[in-house]
Parts: sequence; C-alpha cells; structure tokens
Amino acid sequence: QMWYLWDAPGQAEFEKINNNLIPDAHFFCIAYDVTNRTSFENVEHHLNRIRAFQKDRNSAGSTKIMLVANKIDIPDEQHKVTRAEGLKKAARLGLKFEQVSAKSGQNVGNFWQSLAIRRRQWLKISRRGAARCATSTPTVLKGKKKSDIKEKK
Repeated sequence: QMWYLWDAPGQAEFEKINNNLIPDAHFFCIAYDVTNRTSFENVEHHLNRIRAFQKDRNSAGSTKIMLVANKIDIPDEQHKVTRAEGLKKAARLGLKFEQVSAKSGQNVGNFWQSLAIRRRQWLKISRRGAARCATSTPTVLKGKKKSDIKEKK
C-alpha cells in the first residue's frame, strides 16, 4: 500500500497551505529542534490545529501523532530542550516520542521502522472495525426484526 508523505513547515506563513494537508492525513509527526526552545513550545499549537481538524471531521483519536525531537547529533550542552522534557510533554499530550538527527541519520531508521509498525497496527485495527461494520446486520430492517425475516432458499 502506498504512503503519501508531506513535509509541512511549521512557520505561521505556511499554515494556510498546511491546513489543506491536515484533513485527509492519518499520521502526523510533529518535530521540534532540540536547540530551539521556541520550536518545542510550539508543539501544542500544531497539535491543537491537528486536533481541531479531527474534531471537525469526527475523527478525534483516529489520527496517530508522534512527537519527534530533531538535531540530537548536536552536543548536549547546546540543547535547549532535554530528552526528559520531550518525553514528559509527549506523555502529557498522549503522543509517541522519538529522537532523530536528520543531518547524521541517527535513529532515522528506527524512527521509520517505528512509524511503519504503528501504521500496520493501526491498519489492522481499522480493518477489523470496518469488517465488523460491513458484516453486522441491523436488528431492524424496514420495521421488522431480523428474526421476523424469512431467508430465501
């Protein structure tokens, strides 16, 4: 099955463009720069935008969201956000947490593998739900109970 990936910048001037991508997405990775506290503080703004679109389409909770700390290749003394802070925020917001370095590739393979595993799990769950909906028979058909309807042979 094909994946469509969008790298949507978080700056305010791109919000209108990003708003067109949000409604049909099933997965989001909200990334922040560990050397930039403002990017970390903006995580909730982006999360609120995603959840607002979910609410509008009655899909709250069905979209999977990960919090991703980027630039972990930079020495710790230059970090403005600690790993513990990232983990704490992810837990508080109900998000999965990953750390990567897009520059060095550190943990990028693990990140994609984790995302693929979560995607597969989500697809299994959503297919089971869809199968249940497709196979369940309503208890009332045109004013009659299922038990009142004779099967044709």
